[in-house]
Amino acid sequence: MENVKNLVRMEGYKLLCIRKALLGYLALMVFSAFAIQSAGFFFFILLYLLTYTPTAYDEQSKGEYHIGMLPVERVQVVQAKYLVSLAELVVLPLLIGLSGGLVNCLIEIPENYQISFGVVLSLFFGGAMFVGVVMPCLLWLGSIRARYLVMTIYLLSFAGMGAISYLDNQWMNHIAQAGGIWLIPSGMAVLLFSYAVAVPLYRRRQFTS
Repeated sequence: MENVKNLVRMEGYKLLCIRKALLGYLALMVFSAFAIQSAGFFFFILLYLLTYTPTAYDEQSKGEYHIGMLPVERVQVVQAKYLVSLAELVVLPLLIGLSGGLVNCLIEIPENYQISFGVVLSLFFGGAMFVGVVMPCLLWLGSIRARYLVMTIYLLSFAGMGAISYLDNQWMNHIAQAGGIWLIPSGMAVLLFSYAVAVPLYRRRQFTS
């Protein structure tokens, strides 16, 4: 367990190399809480950076090769990455929800643009789907070999959100109404399945100095 804690801490240190970009997008995400679509777009930009950057940093610095020389099991590396992702999937939607609630109290916003608890649930589930697909790819192929695949998934997510928002700007609320609180266990199930896939893939991966 101590190894996992240290690995989680290391994931945080890796993100410091892009702290200015992260803080900028985080501020934009919070201040865009007056509109569902804007907050959702910045959420996925942040999630992409938070998911891709640590793996890219490891590959550029040969960090995974050096970690392999330590008394750390590969399953613990995967556990740390998924724990960090889970924390991000909880914190970011909650920040959007709290910011949206504050904005709704200060400014009169049309109901179809308000950020409700349903939006928070939908963002968590959508983010879990994104991480659930991208993380095994990164752990199996590495950031360089997987970059085109990850970018394709990211762009398709963006394009899908844009198209659906154009047709129905309340789609996140509709998803929440359909799935309700079950979006949380559903998102967790996606992450658990993704984790189960990622562990054997990462164990088979070969690293070179």
